[in-house]
Formats: sequence, C-alpha cells, structure tokens
Amino acid sequence: MKTNTNDYSLLIAGSYGGISLGLYQEDKAVSLVRNEKGRVSRDLISSIHALLEAHSLSFQNLSYIAVDTGPGAFTSLRVLLTTANALSFAQRIPLVGCNGLHAMMDTLIAQTDNVLRVVLLNAFNNEVYYRICRANGTPLVEDGYADRADVVTMLNEIEGVYVVAGNGFALHEVYFQEHLSGSLQTAVMPTASLEALAAQAHATWKGYGDERDFVYELQPGYLKDQLFKKA
Repeated sequence: MKTNTNDYSLLIAGSYGGISLGLYQEDKAVSLVRNEKGRVSRDLISSIHALLEAHSLSFQNLSYIAVDTGPGAFTSLRVLLTTANALSFAQRIPLVGCNGLHAMMDTLIAQTDNVLRVVLLNAFNNEVYYRICRANGTPLVEDGYADRADVVTMLNEIEGVYVVAGNGFALHEVYFQEHLSGSLQTAVMPTASLEALAAQAHATWKGYGDERDFVYELQPGYLKDQLFKKA
C-alpha cells in the first residue's frame, strides 16, 4: 500500500490563461485560488508557495500534485506541465494527470438528463477539441479535434436534443447557432471546474495500488499535432 500518509494534494490548472489552484485534504477543498491575470510562466511557482504558506504547509505535506493536462493552448500547457514535472522531480512528489474534456463531460452528465452531451474547447484556427457522449454517458465518437464546420456536419447527422458547453462553443456560438439543425441547449462552462478535476484526480489516486503505480512525469494531452497545416 502507499507509504505516503500525507492527505493533502495540490491541483493546478490554467492552460487557457490565468492560474487556478486548489488545495485539498483528501477529497475536501481547503482553499481555491483563481488568478485571472496570472501568467503561468511568471506566477505559477509563487502562487503555489503562497497557497501552501497560507496554510502552514510545505511540499512535504502533499501526497500528490494533480494537473489538468489538457487539451488546451499549446504554450501555456507546455509551461504548466514543465513546471509540474520539475516540482515532482525536485520534491519527489507523485503526479496525477487530469483530462479537461472528461472532467467537463462528467459535470454535464451530472447536471443533465436524457440528452446528447457535447464539450467543445478552443483549438484555435477555427478548430475545436470535442468530446461527444450519448445520453447514457458513453462516447459517441473518439475524442478529437476538427474544424468547426466539420463538427457541425458531425452533429447534424445526429438526431435529438443536445447540450453544449466549453470555450470552443462560446467562441463560435453565433456560427454554431446558425448552422446546427438539432435542438440546442447551452451550459455556461468555459473550461473544467476545479471541483470536477479534483474528483477525477482523487479517484485516480485512490485507484493506485502502491508506489509502483506512481507517475513522476506528465505529457500534455494535445489531441492534435503542433504543425501548422493551413496557409
């Protein structure tokens, strides 16, 4: 079984700008911090230190550090993951990766009934990352990314009512409202909440059998390559 008896954990998110931190004891939130104007490259480490010091804690009190690994904006996501990996290496703290698309979908499933659920995150260049699930919560297609026109085509082939959330939808809301033929409902949820990410991280951590399951390096969940394909 795990030999680390500390029951605090730190959650880091911020691939779409700003910094969100959550300090948890087991699955209970101790403190949540959101710095809308904070830059990951400049403010992340200082924000983490300030949060821990405010509660008379240090890195040694953390069982693990959870990180939203995306998908998200390339640059912020790389900086966030590089920082988390460095902290893990220096402090020998296990990491738990969280999937933002899945966390958002978990929230939609909990909040809605008997509808198709769609999560769209901004992938830039008129593209969106998508996760689409049936009313029972099973994925309808594999998670991916596509031009907004292709997403419209995909959704228009599906009959029924669907609820859509995410900053990818908000960014292109006029376009989607004009071109989607289904009965559309919207949920105000630009990105995954700390609550949903923390629940996902806690479940993953509890699923580890012993230290052989621990992870000390995370990779970003881009879903798309980093090559520019469009003129």
